[in-house]
Amino acid sequence: GVQASLPAFSSSHELHFGERRRMLGRHVDSVGHFHKFVRLYFRIPLSLRRPVRGLSSSSMDYSRFLRAESQRRQPSAIRSLQKFMKDPEILNLGGGNPNPQGFPFAGCSVRLKDGTVLDIEGEEFACALQYSPTRGLETLVQWIRTYHEEMHRPPTAWDICVTSGSQDALAKAFDMLLDDNSSLITENPTYPGALAAIVPKGCHITPVRTDSDGMDIDALQDTLHSWDTLHPGAAKPRVVYTIPNGQNPSGITMSTERRQKLYRVAQEHDLLILEDDPYYQLVFGDRSPSLQSMDVDGRVLRFDSFSKCLAAGFRIGYISGPEPLVERVQLHMQASALHTSGISQCLLSSLLNHWGIDGFNAHVKQLCDMYRARRDKMVESVRTQLGDRVSFDVPKAGMFLWLRLKGVVDSGALVREKAVAEKVVMVPGDVFQFSSEPSPFVRVSYSVIREDLMDEAMRRLARVLDQTDSAA
Repeated sequence: GVQASLPAFSSSHELHFGERRRMLGRHVDSVGHFHKFVRLYFRIPLSLRRPVRGLSSSSMDYSRFLRAESQRRQPSAIRSLQKFMKDPEILNLGGGNPNPQGFPFAGCSVRLKDGTVLDIEGEEFACALQYSPTRGLETLVQWIRTYHEEMHRPPTAWDICVTSGSQDALAKAFDMLLDDNSSLITENPTYPGALAAIVPKGCHITPVRTDSDGMDIDALQDTLHSWDTLHPGAAKPRVVYTIPNGQNPSGITMSTERRQKLYRVAQEHDLLILEDDPYYQLVFGDRSPSLQSMDVDGRVLRFDSFSKCLAAGFRIGYISGPEPLVERVQLHMQASALHTSGISQCLLSSLLNHWGIDGFNAHVKQLCDMYRARRDKMVESVRTQLGDRVSFDVPKAGMFLWLRLKGVVDSGALVREKAVAEKVVMVPGDVFQFSSEPSPFVRVSYSVIREDLMDEAMRRLARVLDQTDSAA
């Protein structure tokens, strides 16, 4: 496969963005001027943009990664006419849109917790009620592009598609890349929602162990270098799936060094990286550079979500990455949901454009402060009530503690029987692994339980462990 050398990345933003300035081939006097240039560039309508040096399309041939079904997808002939339907000089006999005069809705108002009322009406609301572009409502897409560029600055040409939560995007990406003749690398443990989408594909799943810094890259290298010996008859993997921040279930955040090493392994072995990052807005300190920000080849597909930071019921997320791959996902959407809910997109767009990026970031900071305080209280409760009967790493992001129950072989039986009897529920570790082996771990969530009940929850878990000790 086509490979490119990986630049030396630094946690220093000035060095990181300095690399971007050199890639753009512009004589920019300061980081601030560079940021201004990028923001202005990405606010230009797509149809009016000129190519930017350094943001060129990847030269990778993605056909080797795609399932035959995905390669056969073609654009909807009817949906391709949408771009002409807003021209007032065109007499539209082609669309199958219902007549909006038959819609009973005139507008809506949404009240925020600070008392602000957002009135959505007129053309903005009319667009939300009608069929809309598969990629997403333009006002939302442009806000996301501007925000995403400020956060990640992908080095190669990229696109986005708004989806019904990031889970929808993940499922469509797995459909695009996996079948019973392919192999996939995942972290062990990993997100069960991903496993639910992956396992039916019949692909060969290879878990790689994790530690306090994320996926063990040495173990990954050993697996790939010895693939034919360790996995005879299985196709060598083309895809690696990872959750880099506040990993579900372990809560681990991958270090910057690990991310750099993972990307180099992907280059060496010609892998696509699926960067699933729903907890990006719940990082409790400085964020490490995303894998997408390192993607000089165009081999990272990234999945973002608004569920954890705004409202899970909106069911809005988005996929971003190399244009040819995002296009395949859009074509899949054209044949399934057509597009994400227009009402949800309209409400979200109204809020985000009311706040602006600074307002959204201020909200995220408040959110992080809340989750950090909840994490600290749960950690205190675990240490006070359980002491050295458990071991865990304090998470730097996300919603979960991953507790290893000392002296316990199978947390599944313990949780499903004894813990339920004690009126405390957590998720056993075997749910988060591909194999059927028992696990001594449990996932404990600190996101919604009342803080004044955390001690009691851990006391109940302690009683469960007492019963286990007595039985032994």
